[in-house]
Amino acid sequence: MERVFGERTAGLIVMGIALLVFSAATRNHLRSAESADTVFSSVASAGWIVAAISQMIVWGWALINGAADADDQAAAVVLGYAEFLGWAGLGIGLATAFIATGLAGWQGSVLPRWFAVVSVVLGVLAALGNAGIPPGGLVTYLLLPFWLLTASVVISKRQRARLKVGG
Repeated sequence: MERVFGERTAGLIVMGIALLVFSAATRNHLRSAESADTVFSSVASAGWIVAAISQMIVWGWALINGAADADDQAAAVVLGYAEFLGWAGLGIGLATAFIATGLAGWQGSVLPRWFAVVSVVLGVLAALGNAGIPPGGLVTYLLLPFWLLTASVVISKRQRARLKVGG
């Protein structure tokens, strides 16, 4: 049990760090075309930070299983609520990040239009899922890895093109 918990914790730490680095890169890219009165890049970054922290809470199954194995009913109940709140935080963070990223990408033309639209749609689905309206949360969660990979490629290509033009 301890080995699995340790490996899972290491994976969560790597995932959390990766989301935070992605948050910074996304903010930097979105900010490049923002006017002084627009805050989409900061809102998107905050959404990714909330998602990174919440995913650490969500995957605390080892703690819940440990409380259940120890027959600690009170701890299992408290950890069950924490698990629920972790999912709620993850949904809020993802909805915020997706919508702000899509709107910033659309407004500043730093993302392809199709990707900005997909981002806003995923954000709306995440918000609906967080409100308990299926299948929003599940669809968003299942598409998240593909969106992250696509976003990484899109942002990387756009930044390289901007560097070639500028330098």
